[in-house]
Order: sequence, then structure tokens, then C-alpha cells
Amino acid sequence: MFGSLKGFYTSGYLIGEKFDQAKTNAKKYAAKFRDQRELEMQYMNDALVNARLTALEQTYQIKSSTVQRYLETATDTRIVRMRKAQLRNIEAKYLNSVQEFENQRDVSVSFSLELAGLVRILHVPDEIELQ
Repeated sequence: MFGSLKGFYTSGYLIGEKFDQAKTNAKKYAAKFRDQRELEMQYMNDALVNARLTALEQTYQIKSSTVQRYLETATDTRIVRMRKAQLRNIEAKYLNSVQEFENQRDVSVSFSLELAGLVRILHVPDEIELQ
């Protein structure tokens, strides 16, 4: 994450440029973590939206085919007009729902620096190499 800590401190304290460099490295790490998390969340959200769209499509097909069968057997002009309006309403509702689901595809993950300060390092063993 931060690379070697050797040379980052004097008398146990991060100072000046070294503090700024450690802070920059921490921000880079947080940004990388955020990007990875955003990819994971995007994948899960896409799967959820796709599942909802599939269920919506199935519901739409069932409802419209049912009304279409009723329309085919209707003889009264008022009933025919009503069934055609039903089909238009079912389609409009379906298209509106599809648009709502598609609008829910975007995922955003963010971070903010909450604290920054001096860190006193009491001991850093030679073998520690943070990545």
C-alpha cells in the first residue's frame, strides 16, 4: 500500500514532504479500493436490474396475451375499444417501468478524507514492506 516506511520518519514522526507523500499514497489506495468496490457494486446492480427486467417482461407478456385473447373473442365494439385501450395501457406501463429500471443501473461509490495528522512510529522492523 504505502511502500517501505524506511526513510519516511525522523525521530518517530512523519514530517513535511514525507507526510504529504504518505497522505497522497493513502488517497491513491482509497481511490483504488473505491474503484474495485464500484466495479463489484456495478456487477451486482446490473444482475439485479436484469433480473427485474426479465420478471417485468414475463409479466408484460402474460398480461398482454391474456387481453389479446379477450380482444379476439370480443364482439361488442365497446368491449373491443376497451381491450385495445387495455393493451395500450399495459404497454405504456411496461415501457415506463423498463425506463425506471434502466435509470437504476448507475452506481457511484465515493470516499472522503476525514482525518489527517501526524503519526508517531515507534518501531518499524526491517522486514516490513507494505503494499
